[in-house]
Amino acid sequence: MSLTIKKWSEINENQLDILSSLIRQSAEQFYHLIPTNEDMLKFITESMGNTESDLHDCMAIMNGEKIIGALSFYATHELQGRFLYYMREISDRNFHGNLTKYFKSIPSIKSEGSYLSRVAVIDDCKGSGAAAKVLS
Repeated sequence: MSLTIKKWSEINENQLDILSSLIRQSAEQFYHLIPTNEDMLKFITESMGNTESDLHDCMAIMNGEKIIGALSFYATHELQGRFLYYMREISDRNFHGNLTKYFKSIPSIKSEGSYLSRVAVIDDCKGSGAAAKVLS
C-alpha cells in the first residue's frame, strides 16, 4: 500500500463527501452535539474551508487516488480558539453548554506540539496500520 496525504483543498470535489464522512466518524460524539438543520456532511465540508475551524488543516489519507482515511491536527496552543469557531457558528444555548462540557473533557495540554483532533480510516483499512504509517 503506497500512502500519501493531501490537504482537503487538493482532493477532487466529488470526494469531499467521503472525507467529510470520515471526519464525522472520527468524532461522532462531538458531531452528535451539533444541532443543525442542514446536512451534516455539508456543514463539515464548509468548516474545512474556514481558517478558524479545527478542520481547516484536514488531510485525506490517499492510496493512489482513493481516499482511505482522514486526519486533522494543529498546534496545541490553537486548541481553544479552534473550538470557539463552533461557538461563533452555532447560536444554540444548549449546544454551547454541551460544547463547554465536551471541551472540559479534553485533557489540558501544557507542552508545545500538535493536537491530533481527528483520525479515521475506511472499514476496509481498519487494522492495516494505514493511520500509523502516515503519522510516523
